[in-house]
Amino acid sequence: LHAWAAERLPAYMVPAQFVALDTMPLSPNGKIDRKALPPPAAHIDTGRQLLLPRTALEQQIADAWCGVLGVAQVGINDNFFEIGGDSLRLVAVLGQLQAQLPVPLAVADLFRHTTVYKLASFVESSGGTRDQQRLGASTPGADGDLEQRAAQRRAASSAARVRRRQT
Repeated sequence: LHAWAAERLPAYMVPAQFVALDTMPLSPNGKIDRKALPPPAAHIDTGRQLLLPRTALEQQIADAWCGVLGVAQVGINDNFFEIGGDSLRLVAVLGQLQAQLPVPLAVADLFRHTTVYKLASFVESSGGTRDQQRLGASTPGADGDLEQRAAQRRAASSAARVRRRQT
C-alpha cells in the first residue's frame, strides 16, 4: 500500500502509517468521526530490523524523536520521515536537541541525517568544533569582523540614499 501511494502521491502526502479498519467510524451527520479512529501503532514497521540505541547519544536522540512523534520506540536505522515525522516535528526535535547537545545543529543537519545513527555519528564527528558563526555564536576575533561589515553596509546604504536624492 505504501509503494502504491508513493507512485501516485507527492512524497509529503504519503502516509507514514496505514491502519486497516472494517468500517470507518461516522459522526451523526455522516462525516468521518476522527476522534473515534483508533490510535496508530506505537512503533511503525518500516521493514527494517529494530535496532535499539547503543550509546547515550543515540538514546538521547531517540528519546527526543519518541517524545515528538508520540511513539514508544525508535530504532537507530528508522528514517524520521518514514515513522511519522514532518518538517514541523523536525523543528520541535531540533529545539529539544539544541538544548541538550554540545554541538550546534541546524534544520538542514536534521534533513541530511534522517536516522538516529546518522545524526549521532554526525554529532560525534562534529565534536563541538563546527563553524558556529552561521548560528550566531561569536568566536574570538569575529566580533571585530562583524562590526566592520556592519559599518560597511551602513556606509553603502547611506551613499545609495545620497545618490537617489541627487537624481
